[in-house]
Amino acid sequence: MDENRRSAAESGPPLPSDAFSDSCGIRRASLEAIHRLEAALGAAAPGREAAWADNVREALCAVQAALDARDNYDGVDDNPLSTILRSQAQFEHRVSQLRRDYTSLRSELAAADSQCDQRPPDFAELRRRIYAALAALRHYHARETDLIQEAWGTDTGAMD
Repeated sequence: MDENRRSAAESGPPLPSDAFSDSCGIRRASLEAIHRLEAALGAAAPGREAAWADNVREALCAVQAALDARDNYDGVDDNPLSTILRSQAQFEHRVSQLRRDYTSLRSELAAADSQCDQRPPDFAELRRRIYAALAALRHYHARETDLIQEAWGTDTGAMD
C-alpha cells in the first residue's frame, strides 16, 4: 500500500490513484509558473517599466494557464474535492469555501493582468498586488492539502 495513503478504515474511501497523480502534476506545474512569476516580479523595473510589465504579464499568463489546467481538472468527477463532496458530506462547507476563495484569487490575478496594460505601469503597486495574490494562492493550496490529508490521509504536497 502506498505509504502516503491510509486505509479506507482509517479515513475516507480511497482517493483514485489517477486523481492523486493528476493533482500532484497540476500542483507542480502551478509551482513552476509561480516561481517564474516571482522571478519576473523581482527583476529591476525603474527605467524599463514597459519591458518589466511585459515580462510580468508573460509569467502571469503562465500562472493563469496552470490554473486553467486546474479548472479543467476540477470539472472531472474524480478530482479530489469532488470526491470529498460525494463521499464525505461533513467537509461540504470547507470545499465550498475553498472554491469561493479560488474564484476570488482568479479574479485578483485577472485584475493584475489588466493592470500590466497601464503605461507606465505602477510597478510597486503591481508587485504588491501580485505578491499578495500569490501568498493567498499558496495559503489556498495549503488549506486544500490539509483538507485532502484530513479526508484521506493523502499528502499532496503544499506549495513550497
